[in-house]
Amino acid sequence: MVSEMSIMKTRRLLAKQSGVRSTFIGHSDEFGHATIKESSLELDYFNWMVFTLPAEVEFIMQPPKHYYHLNGKDTHYTADGHIRYPSGKIYVDEVKYKEDADKPATAYKHSVLKEEFSKLENTTFRVLTEHDIRVGERAENFKMLKPCLKHQPPVKALEALLSNVKQSQLSLVELFDIADKKKIDRGVIKNAVAHQLLRADLTVAWKDLVFTL
Repeated sequence: MVSEMSIMKTRRLLAKQSGVRSTFIGHSDEFGHATIKESSLELDYFNWMVFTLPAEVEFIMQPPKHYYHLNGKDTHYTADGHIRYPSGKIYVDEVKYKEDADKPATAYKHSVLKEEFSKLENTTFRVLTEHDIRVGERAENFKMLKPCLKHQPPVKALEALLSNVKQSQLSLVELFDIADKKKIDRGVIKNAVAHQLLRADLTVAWKDLVFTL
């Protein structure tokens, strides 16, 4: 059965505009904030965080600059993502294509930043590449599901869909078949997945998903 406690809650999302690189600008109605993404990889990173971070976590895209010294000179760094857990644990994320991250100059900069942020309490600097963010079909599934977050969680419709269902797991095709027989819009399934009322391994292609009830 569906529990209303499993509905995705609003979390704090903030963003800052960069004056250097081209940006993707969007607005999340469900979170009430504009978001700035400076590459398609950052967009996929943002979606990943939206769908996987707990509601109580503070998540900021393009947070305020961090000022530090490098080779005796003052400099600054703007992270792509900043995550703060209620426990006080902080992740400072750099989103970079692996080809770029592996360049000697970039790798050196990242090693300096890792050391720099390690001086701050409970803070970890991470470099996340497409190999971390685009696992299987997860990024494509998140992009497809994102518009569903503008709609209310389909709690009652999903309860009707799953009523009298005895199986503990069902494929997407099987859920479609049940929806058709009960004359329930198939879109309920997609909306339910987006709001985490139905769970599956989203690294798998959408058509091959198997849901745990």
